[in-house]
Amino acid sequence: MNVQSKIEAVTIFQDRALVERITQTDLKKGEHKIVFENLPLGIDKDSIQVNGSTKVILQDVKLKRVFLKSASGEEKEELEVERLRLEDSIAEIKDNIVNLNGQKTFLQNMAATASESQKKSIFILMPPEKLIDNLNYYRKSLDKTDTEIRKLTKEQKNLQKSLQIVKSETIRFSSGNLEEMHQVELSLFVEEDSAIDLKLSYIIFNASWKPVYDLRATSTGKRMNISYNAIVSQTTGEKWEDVRLKLSTAQAHLSAKQPSLSPWFIDIYVEPEYDEYSDDDMMFAKRSKKRLMKPATPMVAEKMNMSTDMVDLMEKPVAQVETGATSVVFAIPGTNTITDNGEEHKVGISAFEFIADFQYNSVPKMSPYAFLTAKVKNTSDFPMLAGKSNVFLDNNFVTNSFLKLVAPNEEFKTSLGIDEGLKIEHKLINKFQKEEGLFSKKEKVSYEYKIIIKNNKANEVDIVIEDQIPIAQNNDIKVELLEPKYKEDSEVLKITDLKIIEWKIKLKPKEEYLIPVKFYLEYPKEKTLTGM
Repeated sequence: MNVQSKIEAVTIFQDRALVERITQTDLKKGEHKIVFENLPLGIDKDSIQVNGSTKVILQDVKLKRVFLKSASGEEKEELEVERLRLEDSIAEIKDNIVNLNGQKTFLQNMAATASESQKKSIFILMPPEKLIDNLNYYRKSLDKTDTEIRKLTKEQKNLQKSLQIVKSETIRFSSGNLEEMHQVELSLFVEEDSAIDLKLSYIIFNASWKPVYDLRATSTGKRMNISYNAIVSQTTGEKWEDVRLKLSTAQAHLSAKQPSLSPWFIDIYVEPEYDEYSDDDMMFAKRSKKRLMKPATPMVAEKMNMSTDMVDLMEKPVAQVETGATSVVFAIPGTNTITDNGEEHKVGISAFEFIADFQYNSVPKMSPYAFLTAKVKNTSDFPMLAGKSNVFLDNNFVTNSFLKLVAPNEEFKTSLGIDEGLKIEHKLINKFQKEEGLFSKKEKVSYEYKIIIKNNKANEVDIVIEDQIPIAQNNDIKVELLEPKYKEDSEVLKITDLKIIEWKIKLKPKEEYLIPVKFYLEYPKEKTLTGM
């Protein structure tokens, strides 16, 4: 007995989906064959599961590939009629285009003749206004003809596309390349007459989801709003209409079995003894040596057990989260419809508001801008998977960013783009080459810069400024920092091993701050430095 089933729920993984179908039917006591028909081809046969009423015993499950019935004689006749109609229409358009091109040539010749006659006529001239009227007439007629030719050419192309589709359908029916589908056949034993519920579930490929975030912050506040969304798409061959949607973080393509190490043997290589070495002998010896020195490669299993435990929906429009041993499942509230044409559908998972610590960062030597970053702690129960983020500052879109994987209670930083309310300059004030004497073997050059930061905003800001001094790669080169004065790291000033200088500054509204940077280089005369 063939039954009609409805997709009730879909759990989407990163590269596949678990589909759950349900059906209800009345069966009498005894053995029955139930067929779920019109199923897509991408089903993983090892993943098929069937659940149902307690008074039903499942005896066998089979996955079969079937062909849909061929087109009837009436359908083939309709295709042939449509083919002839399209061919006649295309032929008529071609004739019209030929006629219009002839008309166009005639108008061009008439315009050229009128102009040439006017040039050759010396004593009997056509009044200029009359000549202009004639030429305008020819031009307008040519424009109209060109417009009609373009319109007919476009129409011809569309008809040819339709004709190609009709021809392809005709060839498909003629060659027997019919549409294939799957069906699942169940062998059941019903213990007593009753209405039974059957649930069929299976894994299908060509489905995926990816996270995307909307990050919203204000430059005057201390909080960040994050909208956690998912982009869902599928080309499975079946439409998911009004289904309960779940999103799983499980990576079904990875092995669930921990890899094990094989013994890694080493030994002393002994050169083979040959009376005479041939080229083949030498190649064999080299290959043998490589094999002895190469560690064994562990085997990796290809399958894993996927948890399909589902969670109930919450009353509020926020996904409920269940943290399992190896993955998390989000249950999206309500129902969703996901088409099977690869179209991307955006569904909401949740929305959060976090306390944020905002800080500006700038490298004036590289860029005259201040970049705003936010340090946030994920205080939700949701893991935030790696994904694209759209950043809004003060209700204005500023940039696209990328959010790395963030576990619950983990801190993360995200860039909020450029804030032009801070003006930053990096200027070379002086470069001075000092003469150490006629007989000196050393060259000494000093560099002096200044960094100017102006806070044009109405609120106080924290900003980290980075600059650097060169690192000598030769003992004959000496680098000495003169300004800023530095003895050891402090809250305001730090210098790393790579000679990156970092200032941590608090700027009041409208305040301007000046940072002097000065250093000198000493190196042997007659030598040229690289990197300066």
